[in-house]
Amino acid sequence: MKKIIITEEQFNAIADHEANEHVPQPQHSQQQPNNNQIDWLLRLQNFLGKGFYYPNMYNNNENINSQQGAGTVSNEAVARICQFETGKQYGYRMDQKDLYGYDNGDANGKKTYGYGLLFHPSGKKYMQDIKPVWTQPELEELFKQMVQKKAQKVADWANQNGVTLSQGQFDAMTSAAYNFGNKFFQKGICQVIAQDPNNPQIPKMWSHLSDAQAKKYPGLLRRRNEEAGWYQNGTTTA
Repeated sequence: MKKIIITEEQFNAIADHEANEHVPQPQHSQQQPNNNQIDWLLRLQNFLGKGFYYPNMYNNNENINSQQGAGTVSNEAVARICQFETGKQYGYRMDQKDLYGYDNGDANGKKTYGYGLLFHPSGKKYMQDIKPVWTQPELEELFKQMVQKKAQKVADWANQNGVTLSQGQFDAMTSAAYNFGNKFFQKGICQVIAQDPNNPQIPKMWSHLSDAQAKKYPGLLRRRNEEAGWYQNGTTTA
């Protein structure tokens, strides 16, 4: 059999065409994709032997965060939150575990989807209670919405407490809020930050925020240490 070599640009054009031909677009319809459609996508991914990209899906960090500027989370932080949650770069090829959800063992059997999404950004409703299967474009959009929601929570908290945060401090708090949820703002470290955001003891305190969960989730220690570095240095590196 003659081997056919195509460029990555040609590959993406073919993938986009196939997706448009066979997959209903979630942004224009509320119809949930059925199992046959999802299975078709997974088979196509395996057949092509490389990442399959839905239309408008990004495979880099350039367009993760549409909101930039003072009082907003940085692009670098959003990219790192993705890696903290998945171990992969934003735009990675999702599999059945991501789309159908998985039990992390910490939410009474409720499933987590894609980028660590247990709750829907719109409120306290669990993702699986809205629908059992999600598409990759939906999960990517919800991830961005959830990050922005947590960033807004940090901005509101800083406003209420009269605190001015550096970019690294803002990013660290946003990442922690994404991980802990709103209970992060009830932790003692937030009281210390409210009194003096530049207290030199904060990075050390931060690195110990997840000591209780470290045995089960050792990756949390690395995450807390990296966030502590952002907080201390005032900047974030992806």
